[in-house]
Amino acid sequence: MDLLAHLAAFTATAEEVSFSRAADRLGIAQPLLSRRIKSLEAHFGGPLFDRSRRQVAVTEFGTSLLPYARDVLERAERLDQAARSARAARTRGVGVPAHCAPVALAGVLRAGTEHGITLAVRELPPQQRQSGLSDGSLAYALLRVAPERATFQVPLGLAAARQLARRSLHLEDLRPPRGVAGLPILTLEEDEVPYAQDRLARAAARAGLPETLLRPAGPAAAALADTL
Repeated sequence: MDLLAHLAAFTATAEEVSFSRAADRLGIAQPLLSRRIKSLEAHFGGPLFDRSRRQVAVTEFGTSLLPYARDVLERAERLDQAARSARAARTRGVGVPAHCAPVALAGVLRAGTEHGITLAVRELPPQQRQSGLSDGSLAYALLRVAPERATFQVPLGLAAARQLARRSLHLEDLRPPRGVAGLPILTLEEDEVPYAQDRLARAAARAGLPETLLRPAGPAAAALADTL
């Protein structure tokens, strides 16, 4: 027997003074509500309602049990709330770039689950990931920082492609001849942080590249389209 459901039928009927209104309140059919009350009466060993009158009335036996039934339901509701709060407390927000590899993210989520932590992944631009760590809305975030501050180091761009990485490409090679506009050097959203922008600008200046060649590309798909 689902004791909570049966107690809910008992208290709703006592408060509504009507089987039909109690059934509507609980969102169940009236025959089901009646069966639950009869099962509860059999379980407790006494009638909860006087059905001989035109209007439903709680018996003396039912009146003595009603406060306890309400107390059980209230405690069950508080228990549910405590469980929801406990689950929420174990949920950690993770800020990631929009182009993170799904397989890698799946591994991170699985590792969190194995440690009893639910990770809520949010795709955010770098500035929002940084502010999320500062204001506490994120517990973790992937951020691009200077090498001396980095916890992890991973190859990016062409450096991540083994075959292409064998061929070196220098900024000097991108310097256009005189009178030629030259190809743009597109930077992605992840590059739009002071550490990366400053280093790239200084390196481009040393290579003799016009400052106008450096420009943001927007989404990764748009950057790829611009290079084709």
